[in-house]
Formats: sequence, structure tokens, C-alpha cells
Amino acid sequence: MARSRAPGRSPLPSRLPPPATHLALALEQRGDEHAALEAYLDGLRQAPSDPGLRSAVVGFFRRYGLDVAELPRYVRAGTENEDRAIREELRAALAARWPR
Repeated sequence: MARSRAPGRSPLPSRLPPPATHLALALEQRGDEHAALEAYLDGLRQAPSDPGLRSAVVGFFRRYGLDVAELPRYVRAGTENEDRAIREELRAALAARWPR
């Protein structure tokens, strides 16, 4: 017999992590750290204040030896050129430690 839930209560958690977190973790587990970095950065661009996403990104940066201090700089990037330049720096730092 199926259990009924309380009225108005969803069976799902009230706060799900952004899709970027799931995508980045899947890419990382598959061994594609470079694509995971891109997914995390895309997620930060869309939801810069999401605590779950930020925590996941910090963990990723620490696992792969990237400078966590770059995250606030990336989030504050005000122009597309600034965004692109910081991404390039992060890609180069990751490639230096984890070549494709």
C-alpha cells in the first residue's frame, strides 16, 4: 500500500542544486575535468550566489589545484572580455596540472 504524503508537501527537496552542478560532477566522474570546469563556470555565471554550486566549485578547484581566490574575481567580471580572460587563465592553470 502506498504511503500518502501530507497535503502540500512535495516528495522532492525544496532546494535542488542547479543543473550545472550535476553536469559538472558527471563530466568530472567521466574524467573530463576540462569540460567540468566549463560547466562550473557557466553555472557560476547563471547563479553566482547559489551556496551549493559555490561549494561544489570550491571543491573542484581544490581537487585540481586551482586557485580558489580566482572565484570572486570571476563572479565579479563585468564584461564579456573580462569573463573570457579569466576563463582562459583558469583553463591554462588546469591544463598545466591536468593535461588532456
